[in-house]
Amino acid sequence: MMNVVRAALDANKGLVMVKKALRRLTDYQHASVLADNIAWIRANCRDFALYATKTDSNLWTQALAYSETLEARADEVLSAAGVGLGGGSFYPMLYFLACHRKPGVILETRVAAGYSSQVLLKALDLNGEGALFSSDFPYFRLANPEKYIGILVEERLKTRWHLYT
Repeated sequence: MMNVVRAALDANKGLVMVKKALRRLTDYQHASVLADNIAWIRANCRDFALYATKTDSNLWTQALAYSETLEARADEVLSAAGVGLGGGSFYPMLYFLACHRKPGVILETRVAAGYSSQVLLKALDLNGEGALFSSDFPYFRLANPEKYIGILVEERLKTRWHLYT
């Protein structure tokens, strides 16, 4: 709790916290918009694994294998850090798409431990081009929360990474 209070007293961080709280408190249409979005997703969703296999089965196999490697490394790193951070996204899909599409720039929000950041940077590294621009708002329940942002990202991959907190 003291970390939250300390962050709230910081002029920049406190302002961001107040804006987020106000936005959540005044978003009266959120429930209906959310229901509409979920209905659209259910009507239009497709099996990504099937798509990826049809598009490039070797790359999809590679994405799944790399995801297993990342999960094993994440278990070690996060256990050693002794903190609970946000979990991973559907990172096999992110890896697949970044390798397949070879984007020059990727924009990411909400880094947390950095599962997505790591797979995207790994894909950019394999592609030999591109940059990842990420933003995050630290977990203020932790002491020194900035040191945990992207904790899973390998040092050698950070040359393509532009992180803003």
